[in-house]
Parts: sequence; structure tokens; C-alpha cells
Amino acid sequence: METRKIQKTGGSTYTVSLPKEWVEGEIQAGESIQMEKVNGKISLDLFGEKEKSQASVVLNAPDGIEILKRDIVGLYLNGTQTIRIKDIENIEEIKKFVREVLIGVEITRVENDSLEIKNLFRSEDLSSRNGLRRMDSTVKSMMDDIESNPERVREMEDVLDKYYILLLRQLVLSQRNLNVGKKLEVEENLKAMDYRLIAKSIERIGDHLVEISKHEKDYDQGLDKLKPIYGDLSTAIFDSEQKKAENIVKVLREVNTEDRNIERIRRLMLDISNTVINFSIMDSDRVKILENKKS
Repeated sequence: METRKIQKTGGSTYTVSLPKEWVEGEIQAGESIQMEKVNGKISLDLFGEKEKSQASVVLNAPDGIEILKRDIVGLYLNGTQTIRIKDIENIEEIKKFVREVLIGVEITRVENDSLEIKNLFRSEDLSSRNGLRRMDSTVKSMMDDIESNPERVREMEDVLDKYYILLLRQLVLSQRNLNVGKKLEVEENLKAMDYRLIAKSIERIGDHLVEISKHEKDYDQGLDKLKPIYGDLSTAIFDSEQKKAENIVKVLREVNTEDRNIERIRRLMLDISNTVINFSIMDSDRVKILENKKS
């Protein structure tokens, strides 16, 4: 944290200096930076219109295919545009993993033990809100099919996981760049955190639906109680309806089930409801925003 005095130059202009170590090597005198005032905070973006990401990296495949997969996902989440991987032991498995897990990427070069992955997805092609909607609609479809088509439920989990990873990538980029945050409809750190919490809970609900689908002969009717509640919860999420979320909390607390997966879904829905209440409180008719005025 730095403290700098504000200077007044001319009749109506205020200036403040930036610490040299903050900007050295990043911008030059005379260049423009992006500024924004949100909730009493002024943010400066040294990168302007550019997304702060690694254009290209070379990754040496570590021992263990699972570690390599995690490295690839980590680079993808951080906005890396091109990943070149060397010394791969099982190149076919990595090709399959990339195609099945990552949205918007293409394998552009394959050699004996190396390959190149290029990200062709533009961040503005899918807002964070719409990414969350895709996850939400996928879970609804899984709930609808769980008794009649359990195999499809297991297939839809892959779709859910892909959108979850993509949404995380979008949230990372939105917090690195003000302009990208605007395009993705996530301009505040708090909103990004709320979206991430909700997305994680939805992804975990999908995991438990898959577990239920594996035992369709023992289908627990408790899920039928949760399905309409989840529909109301979906509306509360995207309309930021605090009162509806509060009512959902009351209803969920009265749902009893002995099935472990149903119970965990109920708790995850409670977590989502509480997150909705938290991020919609400022829009509540119970809260009045008062302006601070100097006496």
C-alpha cells in the first residue's frame, strides 16, 4: 500500500504520482492508461485494451501424466494463448484430454513427442454471466434426465466441467483487466468471487447427480423435491432476488432425506442461496444508501 499526496495543477486538474517500481518496464512517459472509478475506488490499468496474458509458453512435460494435465489447465486458466509441450510420453492421451476438457482451443501442431495448443476463444465471446447460465441449464438437464436417461447424465457432466473451467478462465482475465471485466460483465472483485463460489457449487451438484445416476435402480425421490426448488434458485441467482433466496433457505431447511448425495445437493443449494443473499443485499429494499456529505 502506497500513500501519495494529491497535487492541484492549473484551475481544475488534480494529479498524483505513481511509484517508479510499479510502472518501470510496463509503460513509457506519454502512453495512455485506463482509469475507472467504482464504489469510491479509482483503478488504473496499465495494459489498457490489451489482455494481460502470456502470448506463448514452452512447457516441458513433467513425470506423470496427471501433473502435465494440471499444468495445461493452469496455463489455460491464466489466459495463455499458445502452449508448446515437449517430451510427452503419451501424446494421444494428452490430445484426447485437450479436446475433451478445454473449450476454444485447437491442436495446431503435432510431432513425435511434442504438440502445440492454441487458444482461439476470445474472452468477449461469452460473458461470465452467460457462462454461469450454461452451467445452470446443464444441471437442470441432468436433473430432468437422471431417471429416464442416466447415461446422458454422465455425458453432460463433461459439458458441465468444460464450462466450469472456461468460466474460471473468464473470471481470472476479468480481474486482470478493467476493459475485459466490462466485456464479461464482471467489474468488481466481489462479484467475481460470488460467481466463482456459485459456479463451484453447481459443478459439485453435477458430481453428485452423476453418483445418483449410477444407482438408478435405487432412485431417491428426494431429488424430485429439490428440482422445483433449484428452478426457483436459478431465478434468484440471475435476478439477484434476495427475498426469493431467503425463502429458498427456509424451504431447504425443511427437506429431509437419508440419501447422502441428495443431502449434499441440498447443502450446496443452501450455499448458493446464501451467496445470492450476500451479493444482492445492496439492492434490497431494506437497505438505504446514504451519501457522505461534509458538514
